[in-house]
Amino acid sequence: MERLLYELDQIGVTAVLLESRHPALNARDKTMAAALYSKAVVSSALRVEFALPNEEPMLWVPDAVAGIVNAYRSDGDDALRLIVGSVIREIDIKLS
Repeated sequence: MERLLYELDQIGVTAVLLESRHPALNARDKTMAAALYSKAVVSSALRVEFALPNEEPMLWVPDAVAGIVNAYRSDGDDALRLIVGSVIREIDIKLS
């Protein structure tokens, strides 16, 4: 979450809509965002909000794009990857 919000802030995104999950998980995400604001990791211009996929269909887009990238990385299926290639930016993150 930290890296995602940082990268979005760096390219000038001002509104992030996250998929609403369990209230405790949403609270954790809000706490993370608040910590990033207070440490100036992201600017106060970046707003984080929550919605449900059945109320906001645009929340389906990240899953579709992730599926395209995963298909390309797993088995080299680049048919769809070539279509979206110029509009997405992949950032590899090491997970500990």
